[in-house]
Amino acid sequence: LFPQRLQRYLAFELGCELSSLFHWLLYLTSVKQPVQLYGAGSFLGLTGLNLAVAASTVSDLQSQLTRYQSRYQWQSGDLCAVWIGGNDIRDNPYLNTAGLAAEVGDFITQLSNLGVDHFIVPNLPDLGAVPEVLSDPSLAAARTAATLAYNAALGDELNALEDELNIRIEQLDVFFIFDHMLAYQTDFGLVNVTDPLKENDGADPDTYAFWDDIHPTTRSHAFLAAASQALMDEAAPIEIISWSINSDGELRQTWFANPWVEYTIQSGERLDQMNTGVILDGVPAYTETVPAPGLKSGFFRTVRSQ
Repeated sequence: LFPQRLQRYLAFELGCELSSLFHWLLYLTSVKQPVQLYGAGSFLGLTGLNLAVAASTVSDLQSQLTRYQSRYQWQSGDLCAVWIGGNDIRDNPYLNTAGLAAEVGDFITQLSNLGVDHFIVPNLPDLGAVPEVLSDPSLAAARTAATLAYNAALGDELNALEDELNIRIEQLDVFFIFDHMLAYQTDFGLVNVTDPLKENDGADPDTYAFWDDIHPTTRSHAFLAAASQALMDEAAPIEIISWSINSDGELRQTWFANPWVEYTIQSGERLDQMNTGVILDGVPAYTETVPAPGLKSGFFRTVRSQ
């Protein structure tokens, strides 16, 4: 998960108690394999500059911008990640989400005026589905509603800015990705998507979705990096997370893909005589079961549609 054209990244994001040394942006810029390291603390990107502050809210972005201007000069090939808003909704799920998204848009405009022209802006995961609120259905519902409203407003804001400022904004649909991961936890190799890993000594870290009450584990961050890679790579590859073929010859496959590209899962008894089985597009993550090619032996192939 290391696109070579990303010489370094610049992160303006939700400050957090770290699940480990490795974070989704670090996976994008590193050749290292996913490794779970325990503990909390701060980090600097292996090839980038991280300006995140613990418990950051949208109002903290200006101070991060000031630090950026004093420490860094934008270069061609850089990528700027802006991930913010989660703590605002945690603090008040009844806030003006449209106004919050507009503030993020103003911040991106300021960065654009400084020469920043390539962004990745993840939306928020479902803040009503994190361990912190699972025991309070009313609060969980309020946070889910606020998350959906903010994500919709943010998407509209980013679409308008991309045209207005002539910049490139990659919109990573973290809400969909996390919901898909929680719904198909077995396909993602997860056994626990409701409890914090750090409260379960001796548990396998690669099988937990959450590090603490609100933050994802390094394993979950690796999934976000895989989805980011699929989104940004111009060749539109897929990032396969798991696959298996059962005794009836059916294929079950989970993967991340570019949501703007149509993909086809083909099957057949011979590679030169493949049939179109499933056509998919429009979302960043899939888990599908595809019928057998016809006999107990045969082939499956996932391709970008022409």
